Amino acid sequence: MDLVQAVDCIVSKGEIGESALNNWFKEQNLLYIALNQSQDTFSKALKKSAKRPDFLLLIEGIGMIAVDAKNHKLSNNAYTINVDKELTKGLSFERLFRLPIWYAYYESPNSWYWINAIKALEVGSKRINESTKDSFLVVPRDEFEHIQTAADLAKLFTHTLAK
Repeated sequence: MDLVQAVDCIVSKGEIGESALNNWFKEQNLLYIALNQSQDTFSKALKKSAKRPDFLLLIEGIGMIAVDAKNHKLSNNAYTINVDKELTKGLSFERLFRLPIWYAYYESPNSWYWINAIKALEVGSKRINESTKDSFLVVPRDEFEHIQTAADLAKLFTHTLAK
């Protein structure tokens, strides 16, 4: 597989995750906004410093959170997140907009593993991809909250502190 094919595969996997989470939000009758990912819909001032999430989710009576859908393969009972391209820019979005950012990892149409960006930073093990020199975190799946129904979202508010 050449570089163009690899990038296309990553993009399509991401789109599958975003579409699946969008469908799950609809099925659960949640209040949310799917954010347009076009470069023209994001301030030029933020393009290098912040990464926009895929969704804004309103949890009635609690408030709004930002959600970024992930479609990564579980490996050794852990998920990964790129530090420079994802986590650092996600935390910048959180700081600037004062909205907590959550990563929702797709397992199946009705099974998601969610983690707050700050907690991922606290509990993940930092590694370096030798071929790309990118740094990434390896986060054990038991640090995530398993979300299957809208009622499970209440778990997110007891989740933010490291175990």
